[in-house]
Amino acid sequence: MTDLGSDFNVLTDHCYPPLPERPKLDNTALKSAFESLRRREEEAGRKFTFETFSEEVGINERVLRRARARGIPLPRHQVLRMAERLGCAPGSIVIFEDSRNPAETARLKAQNERDRKDMVAWPVPLREIASWTEFVEHLKMVESTRPTWGDDVLSLAAAPAIDAFKAALHYSSQVVKDNPAMAAAALKDAAADLQALDLHVLAGRYLARRDCDYGTVGLVYVLEVWIRREVEDLAHVVDRSNEPMWTSEEENQYSDDTDMNDGWLAWEGKRRLFLWGGDDAE
Repeated sequence: MTDLGSDFNVLTDHCYPPLPERPKLDNTALKSAFESLRRREEEAGRKFTFETFSEEVGINERVLRRARARGIPLPRHQVLRMAERLGCAPGSIVIFEDSRNPAETARLKAQNERDRKDMVAWPVPLREIASWTEFVEHLKMVESTRPTWGDDVLSLAAAPAIDAFKAALHYSSQVVKDNPAMAAAALKDAAADLQALDLHVLAGRYLARRDCDYGTVGLVYVLEVWIRREVEDLAHVVDRSNEPMWTSEEENQYSDDTDMNDGWLAWEGKRRLFLWGGDDAE
């Protein structure tokens, strides 16, 4: 498919600039090309809908609609496949920087500004861990985590307890899937030693995105653990400016799966993930 798509781009798209790796769709042009295809299909006696088109090109319908509405980029090979089915040049259904109309440019600029603002200061409230049994269930979801602390909590008296908790967290991460009770007990005892020094273990969660093989993006469950003097920090934020600026393959694949989406939102404790539309709130 890659070779075919490349040849198709050369033969029929010569009047357009080269497609970027992740083009953004021109909604007006795509709608026009789709209507032409729909008329051709109906003239041939076949019913043709946007859902049918999405299935034929192998893109989830909701993903494609979101890409059209919000200017979310799609992988180049998907755009090539769409253009091939539509019977048009790939460059004719994507937006190039110099061809956007003023209204579309303003809308995308506002969207990008909001996304960048979110990216550098994504809210991850920290709260004291109330249940170590529940905490180790969260620990099962993450690849790795380690505690963080600042100079304000360090002292000769506190250092052994901090090191002991770090060791307990490492141990618990190794055994949690087979021995969750042992993991929880080790952490509970280590946290009690910190609490005797008026130090508290706080945690917060969010879903990060990272680059994967073949230019794809994946979701990563992140569990932040802090040793603090205070019992909560609801204003805590995370700088995510090193992450990809588009949604992951999982989000695209399971965009219609209510249970999966609800699980992601429950992990973050928000109404949306980064790059989703709508207001975020706990």
